[in-house]
Amino acid sequence: MNTRPLARRAGLEGFVTWFGQLEPSDNALPSSAQVLAAAPIDVGLDFTFLPRKRAAAGQVSLACVLVAEHDCEVGLSVGSYRGVAWQAAEQRGATPEGNAEVGIADGSGRLALRSGANVILLRIETAKASGYACLRLDPASGVRVGVPDGASVDLDAGAVPEYAMVNRPGAMEPRAGFAHAGWQAALRKRWMELLGPLPEGLGAITRTIGETESNGYVRREIRMASPLGIEMPAYLLLPKGRSAPGPGVLALHGHGVDAKKNVVGVDDGSAERRANIDRVRYDYGAEMARRGYTVLVPDQRNFGARRDPLSAAGRYTRDACDVQFMRGFMAGLLPAQAEAVEWRAWLDVLAAQPQVDAARLGVLGLSLGGRTTGLCAALFDRVKAAVVSGALNLMRERVLLGQGCIKHMLPGLLGDADLPELYGLAAPRALFFEHGADDGTSPEIFAQEAWRRMRVIYDGAGAPERLGLHVYGGGHVFNGTRALPWLEAQLTA
Repeated sequence: MNTRPLARRAGLEGFVTWFGQLEPSDNALPSSAQVLAAAPIDVGLDFTFLPRKRAAAGQVSLACVLVAEHDCEVGLSVGSYRGVAWQAAEQRGATPEGNAEVGIADGSGRLALRSGANVILLRIETAKASGYACLRLDPASGVRVGVPDGASVDLDAGAVPEYAMVNRPGAMEPRAGFAHAGWQAALRKRWMELLGPLPEGLGAITRTIGETESNGYVRREIRMASPLGIEMPAYLLLPKGRSAPGPGVLALHGHGVDAKKNVVGVDDGSAERRANIDRVRYDYGAEMARRGYTVLVPDQRNFGARRDPLSAAGRYTRDACDVQFMRGFMAGLLPAQAEAVEWRAWLDVLAAQPQVDAARLGVLGLSLGGRTTGLCAALFDRVKAAVVSGALNLMRERVLLGQGCIKHMLPGLLGDADLPELYGLAAPRALFFEHGADDGTSPEIFAQEAWRRMRVIYDGAGAPERLGLHVYGGGHVFNGTRALPWLEAQLTA
């Protein structure tokens, strides 16, 4: 039996990259020979997945062989939907007495290995047809992954060239002890080169559609101009009774036809809308206004009042972001470039309000809005603090799985950096992440890797206390129990 070190290239040490997929009906604990004879899955990724299932939900069994030179313990982390249990199966050819399942609480746990071959069995009861899982180990020294005889140890063997290219490490991923100032300047310069020139000009309110009284604030429906010559719909929430200028907040929505309305809690009377607002707690924009902050809530491109009419008419069903990318690419304007111009215009409009202190601007958002928040804060230094919800992951993970919004993708980006590095350009300014432990769009394993890399950046910037994280029980939802008080504290300091 061949073995190879657990450590991966690209600095992602500890990811297990050889799993065998077993028949769901196999209830007996497998031997190492059975595991090594099983069909491997997803060899070649920086992470190991159970790929998205095309069939109905149900139980799936995976296993890998770890070879330990001596008795030891390893830490493990799991990213999945739910229903996960780990078992230590064959150890030195026999099942140990009292073998039991190891439950993974909060995405992490400990596993004892005996000297020799250890079969680690994963049984997943997927509640969704799109369920997947992945494993990371923090191994002790002398632990290797078992690989079948004759198998290639080239993780990109047989992959199409583009696949192998995306799977390479980024040249600007920081390591402990790196020189922060030089790294930050070089990466920001490279990012701007990829974005291309941003047209000059300020954003401004062009007209007001109407006003609605709400609990503690006025909701004003407005239209804004951008340097691209596009009129952008938005809500401007103005707190009642504010005389002196105070902090202003840009609140950004996620995917959804009327997502802007969710962020301000607009209830059209339908049971579906009411249930959505209550269940997901999308109305974080309205919540900040109720707390006395001036809040701008724009429609992002291809959503809400800016929805593509062909999509609204049912002429196509693919994600509007994909269509936007194709059109922009053919027209010579990358969506990421156009988006950056609009973010700058939104900040212009917010900062220009008489109730707003332009030195105290914050941004927050969920999902697509969360990623937009992190990138906006990184790109524009006038953002004092930002809260990213439901977007703690990696771009590499998104593109290798064929998931995620294409809005922010740039040609050649992964050759230099990934989302943690771009988010980290905000350092030493304040940045807070919240993440649901059951968030299937950003499994814990990727959140942990993104967080690890950002911690390196903020440590290097001498500002570890300005990077915050709240992991809570729940899915792809906005939580806010720690994030909103944190944001208030940063903006009022």
